[in-house]
Amino acid sequence: MKTVTVTWLTFFRTFISMSHHLKVSNLFMWMVLKKESVCAGIVDKHISFQYNGTTASNVDQVYEYSRQLLSVGCFYLEFADAIREGDGDRVHQCWKYLLPLFKGSNRTNYSIEALTFLNRCEFKLTPRQSEELKWSRFINCHGIRGRNIPCGLHLEHMNRLCKDAVHGLQANKTAVSVVRVGKSLGRLSEIVEMYDDGNDIQAPSGSHRIPAANKDRDLILRELLILPVTYFLLVHRDVMPHFHVLEYG
Repeated sequence: MKTVTVTWLTFFRTFISMSHHLKVSNLFMWMVLKKESVCAGIVDKHISFQYNGTTASNVDQVYEYSRQLLSVGCFYLEFADAIREGDGDRVHQCWKYLLPLFKGSNRTNYSIEALTFLNRCEFKLTPRQSEELKWSRFINCHGIRGRNIPCGLHLEHMNRLCKDAVHGLQANKTAVSVVRVGKSLGRLSEIVEMYDDGNDIQAPSGSHRIPAANKDRDLILRELLILPVTYFLLVHRDVMPHFHVLEYG
């Protein structure tokens, strides 16, 4: 009798835990779907990937600028995500969109690079070579999904490692020693990584720190909302109908 009671008690606890987990999972899925629906509504209403053209004088310029800013930001996130996932087709589509932007902003080198890449993929190379070019532009040094980087960035990392190795030669820096360092660079990087991992040495991050701008933003908002001219523009405006009156407490 005791064994049966313990068995039923264990089953009941397991069932309760599974039910709680199921409720939490359903709640999480509802939140995800709700967030996706809200984001989809924002994207459909306020984001457009058409190229800039001439706008009429009666168009809300502030809204158009905000819409273009959101659109370019979403495109940048799409391009960065395609690179991290190593998706050659998505990167190829992004380059098609970037070519007129580079040309219109007088970015000659970027325009030539985009045109050369698209010309090779679409016309000059065979279908097999075109696919190899699109899908061989990334490298994953960690073997983890979503951790791809461009091959050019990896080459910059190798150049930094080579410069550090050449700098370590000090007075023994000769043409022969520099060539020796260049030939052994691949194995040298593996040895350095193994040494750092074995001794729990964290490599310094190369990213630049971005200072928090919360205090500056709050100060600017307070100053702008105090000015009478700003209040007049916010309340009695005719050219910014998409923005409501700001209330800052």
